[in-house]
Amino acid sequence: MAVVGAEGDSRFWGDVMLEIERRTGYRHSLTDMDER
Repeated sequence: MAVVGAEGDSRFWGDVMLEIERRTGYRHSLTDMDER
């Protein structure tokens, strides 16, 4: 796994979480807290 800056890393994980949510319909409590 490539090492990237904090900004790129959070953007990458945001995309990953969205993709997982789309595929499984599972809501991640971490991203949920970030949105509030």
